[in-house]
Amino acid sequence: MIDSHLQVDRLVAVALLVVLASCRARHETSSRTGPLASSGLPALVSVPLDVAPSDAIDEAVANIAMTSNGTIVYAPANDATPFLRALDSSGHRVAAFGRFGDGPGEWRQPGLFFTVGDTIVVAQPGRPVTMYYDRSGRFLREAPPSGTRGVPLGAYGDSIDLMFYDSHDQVAGIVRESTRDHGSRQLFAASDSFVRQASTAISPKLLAIAPPYALSRLRIAIGDGMSYQIAIFDQAGTQRYRFGRALPPDRRGPRSLALASDQYRTGSLVPGPGGQMALPPSAQARLDTIDREIVPHFGTQALHFDDEGRLWVIGTIGDSTFADVFADSMYLGRHLLPCFRPARGIALTGKWLLLRCDRSDLGEPAFALQLYRIADPADSARATGSTH
Repeated sequence: MIDSHLQVDRLVAVALLVVLASCRARHETSSRTGPLASSGLPALVSVPLDVAPSDAIDEAVANIAMTSNGTIVYAPANDATPFLRALDSSGHRVAAFGRFGDGPGEWRQPGLFFTVGDTIVVAQPGRPVTMYYDRSGRFLREAPPSGTRGVPLGAYGDSIDLMFYDSHDQVAGIVRESTRDHGSRQLFAASDSFVRQASTAISPKLLAIAPPYALSRLRIAIGDGMSYQIAIFDQAGTQRYRFGRALPPDRRGPRSLALASDQYRTGSLVPGPGGQMALPPSAQARLDTIDREIVPHFGTQALHFDDEGRLWVIGTIGDSTFADVFADSMYLGRHLLPCFRPARGIALTGKWLLLRCDRSDLGEPAFALQLYRIADPADSARATGSTH
């Protein structure tokens, strides 16, 4: 198992980002075993947001979330006080909450957050507790956290799925734990080839991280973002089918390439013989070929089940964002969205899709929110950026 420092780091970097995408699945209203494909690709209707300058996003802190009624939850900056903002679906502030301290409802360090219906749930690794707020930011209660022994991947009902790591920080399996009595059972062994493939595909040069993961009443989806393969499992962990898209390799677009090159160059500088900062030959060699690097089609927060049981895959192509939609294994179509590098800033809840888009290379504010309403295909004439 990973040590406590690495575990907290993963909780902050990955854990509840995928729980966010999965917890809303408990509200999937359909009782059928799979979504109907006859209605075709759902539309995405852009919803304008009028966000005040005082609520602008200066840093990509943690994740973003939405309640089922369309309340937007996010952190504008690492040092924001209060830490969280809640906006309505027009962009107007509903609440600002999250104060630092050691008392009930107070934080020692910023935690990640997700929503269950209209309740906002905040993981607080500093104390540690899990805190519950209503959609207006009113503190409701706190409780000991579940899943402290592993990295949470997804939650549904009274269960939470956790990824475990061995002493070498490699995948040791996925376990389902009860949030009531903390009893557990293994879903996927460390030997499961697809789990290992998905865990290392996003960043094969780094340690294994949590794979793209989504959970609904009947199904578990795990994705390999590099090869664009998705495996669907039942709730016992048995693979039922696997599908994907045969797409050409993806590479960074001009904006992504410029930012990635600048960030890598800045982070690679070392003191030279004369005391001036210089780029070592190995770093220069990578910069010479970085434009040819293949990048994943989608990352850790990519998979989302909507209320109708359709699977959404949110990823990037060049400098744009795509949203592919599947009914079971049937591909319904793709939306192309003018959002640059959403990364961890993706939330899909109920009939809403929310993106946090990077505009740090364009000036202030550094990030902007984009909100879309998921609509019946009959509304497709009003949708933006739909392609098939």
